[in-house]
Amino acid sequence: MISTILRSIAIAAATTIMVAAAAPQAGPGDQSRWSLEFRVRMEQSSTPPIDVHIAGEWISTISAVYPGRYEAQLRLDNVHCIGDAVQKAPAAAVAELEARLSRPFWATYRSDGGLIEIHFYRDSTPSDRNLLLMMASELQLVRPPDSRSSWTSEERDGAGEYSALYLVPQPDRILKRKLKYTHTDGVAGAPTDAVHVAVDQSDISFSLNPDRNVAGIDGTDRIRFDLSTNQAQQLAAVTEFHLGNLRTTHVPELIGSLERARPQLSSSAIVTQRPDAARVRAEADDRLLDGYATDALLAAAFTKDGGTAASPDRLTALFRRRPEAARAAASLLQSKGRNRVITNALGASGSSSAVEVLSALAHDTSLPQDLRVDAVVAFVQMQHPPLKAMSVLQDLMQDPNPAVRSAARMMSGALARAGRPEHEAEADAIDVLLIALYSGARDTGEKSELLGALGNSVGPAVIPVIEEALSDERVSIRGAAARALRLAPGIKTDRLLAAAITSDQDAAVRADAIFAVRFRHPLTEQLADALLQAASTDKVEYVRSDALAVLRLNPTASARIPETLERIAKLDTAPGIRRQAREALTSLSLTAANHR
Repeated sequence: MISTILRSIAIAAATTIMVAAAAPQAGPGDQSRWSLEFRVRMEQSSTPPIDVHIAGEWISTISAVYPGRYEAQLRLDNVHCIGDAVQKAPAAAVAELEARLSRPFWATYRSDGGLIEIHFYRDSTPSDRNLLLMMASELQLVRPPDSRSSWTSEERDGAGEYSALYLVPQPDRILKRKLKYTHTDGVAGAPTDAVHVAVDQSDISFSLNPDRNVAGIDGTDRIRFDLSTNQAQQLAAVTEFHLGNLRTTHVPELIGSLERARPQLSSSAIVTQRPDAARVRAEADDRLLDGYATDALLAAAFTKDGGTAASPDRLTALFRRRPEAARAAASLLQSKGRNRVITNALGASGSSSAVEVLSALAHDTSLPQDLRVDAVVAFVQMQHPPLKAMSVLQDLMQDPNPAVRSAARMMSGALARAGRPEHEAEADAIDVLLIALYSGARDTGEKSELLGALGNSVGPAVIPVIEEALSDERVSIRGAAARALRLAPGIKTDRLLAAAITSDQDAAVRADAIFAVRFRHPLTEQLADALLQAASTDKVEYVRSDALAVLRLNPTASARIPETLERIAKLDTAPGIRRQAREALTSLSLTAANHR
């Protein structure tokens, strides 16, 4: 529970707290200690708020000073975790958390006090790191190079980069306000700037002693994270913090502490600390499997009412975490018959034992055809195929059984594409085999099928073969080639599909090219123009309908879409097309209203 709370704070709040910049005269070994109270409240309209309150002492000790920067050891002492969320956790878990949060960590600052790097022990969890990082940057004080009554600075915390305004209303007081976030590369799990971060409130007051050291800090920040256009999904992180009762001393044994500890540390820029993906998945798998025996889960998968216990996610976790489960599943499949939930879960797990079992099932000619095909198709579930999986299906591409052979070809193409980033040579080897089979095929149906397999791969050697097929005199070959280009990257592919949509003599090929465009995001202007032309002027009703459907899914692809839809809604000769255009216009209006 504790780690879940802290991970939620780290992902949603990602706003950090760090001790104020040391005064200019501070040197290695100088230590400052403050009493600390720190509160975080996570607010979301769709769920009850989460409160965490930490009390104790905040200790900063200068480890080293260099030209333009300095390093400090930071540590919480006498930690007490309070709050509704913590009270629900077992006492032992709270005590363990308090002990973990009391471990030292280090920070590197610019000489003006700006936080630039953070250093944690490698075995510390991302959730602990993020809470400490949060407790390290809210107290960040960036001082100007000379005496001023106001200044601005660009600073970083776990959410990203923000602008801050500083004011000096009186000699012993500095006020700080975060103005706005200019970059959100630190938001966990989201692409750069994908989440809008807004500052609803920011009031931080630094009190200074006669030596210009920070004697106390009182602050409140309210940061809003717009995760979607749905207000129920918006999060607000409210932080309140108080430092006071400054005590200073000199601790020479901590001089150079960062350099001594560095072999045991993990250093990073100021961003939200991401958890190790494999570790997170293993923990999630173990939670899914807690209390479930292997035999009981597999037996439940073969019963009509076993869907909840033997869910696809739980079965996938089973095959990932318990290697012996794959062999037990194979025995059940051989005795009871096909079960796609099980074979797909074997594929999704991607484990070594699962690959071995699926390979054995696929190659066993004594088994029913449908079970063999299911085993082959399961390989498409592997998002990151292991090396062993890349070659499993190659001999099956020429299996005597046509259904197994067809499935092996299609799935081999998919394996080539999924595995190319990590196993490029093996992916290229699959492409070579598929191209050879395509070149040697004489039957139109077989060539079309192999184009589908090539389209699943779209490797560098494959794309020219598909492009050439787009000019074939046979309609079925051109149509298969158009569909096969759906995943091929590049402007040239867009140009070929646009030409097929507007110029191919066969309506089926034009429709196949429109189908391929559904997979391309965002639509280029060239593709949007081709769709607008097809929707307006194609002689075949189903082609116009297909083009309208894709335009409706991509309302911002061209500024001409609304006017074109209005014209079609009024003038098209087919009532169904006119109705479809009106519905697309209505959808366009609703989308625009939701984004206002």
